[in-house]
Amino acid sequence: MIPGPPLETPVLLIAYRRASTTRTVIQSLRAVQPRKLYFSVNGPNPANAGEEAQCQSVRELADEIDWDCQVEKLFRKEHLSARDSIAGGITWFFANVEEGIVLEDDCICDPSFFFFARELLERYRDDPRIMQIGATNFAPRAFSGPASYGFSNFAYIWGWASWRRAWSKCDLEMSSFGNDDVERILKSRFTRAEDISHWRVLYRYLRSGNLNTWDGQWNFSVFRHQGLSVFPHVNLVHNIGFGELSTNTTTLTTAVGDMQLGSLDWPLVHPDVIEVDRASDEAVSDTVFGVRKSYRTLHLKMRVASLLSPQLRGKVKKMLGW
Repeated sequence: MIPGPPLETPVLLIAYRRASTTRTVIQSLRAVQPRKLYFSVNGPNPANAGEEAQCQSVRELADEIDWDCQVEKLFRKEHLSARDSIAGGITWFFANVEEGIVLEDDCICDPSFFFFARELLERYRDDPRIMQIGATNFAPRAFSGPASYGFSNFAYIWGWASWRRAWSKCDLEMSSFGNDDVERILKSRFTRAEDISHWRVLYRYLRSGNLNTWDGQWNFSVFRHQGLSVFPHVNLVHNIGFGELSTNTTTLTTAVGDMQLGSLDWPLVHPDVIEVDRASDEAVSDTVFGVRKSYRTLHLKMRVASLLSPQLRGKVKKMLGW
């Protein structure tokens, strides 16, 4: 049986304008009843009619937390980009806690994830090699062995946990390393040319400022510091946020749509060694990141995606099979 509530590990919930999905996430937290919840909500975009009411509806959900819980709030009056709002919320969280769990307003985690994260936050607290503990397993069939979890080059952000010591290394502007550094970093991380090509192109568009995201920069920070991410042997998260109100996840791909929600058993079985599970990483690269697409196709895809609104981007992706 998994450990029971209450959960002593602090939780950050990041939201914006989607009251329905945010309420579902809060309802799912009742199963673990975190004693301390940090609630970060972006401000309304004045260019979009109705967002003031939408954001206010999200803020009012704090009143629906009916278990013994201290709620800390960061309710922004101004509207920030998704990149700055989410990363800023995480920075606010880790300015207040040494370690904790991060959720966005569309990630429903199995209760076992929270206690999995709690145990591994303690186990790897002083190990600089480990920078994140994730809930996501995009390719559970590629995972083998008796351990409850493995190690990845990638930092998946659909439900994750980390430490102040790790997040402090995130370079959101990617200003502390250049093209030559990236080549060296990528070649030290990956053995396949297609993986290096994929992340090289992504680096260039992140540096351009045209991609409204933060998780790519976080991954590069993990790469740069030779960090690893923990992932469970079964998938522990379900993303309910695909749709028109999403900033980036407007369409549901087959690889993601087929993901099943699992649960972990206790006691956890820890791996004998800390090393990348390359079979799992390569399966994710091929089926989720699509790195086997040609360099030219990937280049065009990212360039088009960086120029379109989220709504139009979703339509184009669906039309072109991206």
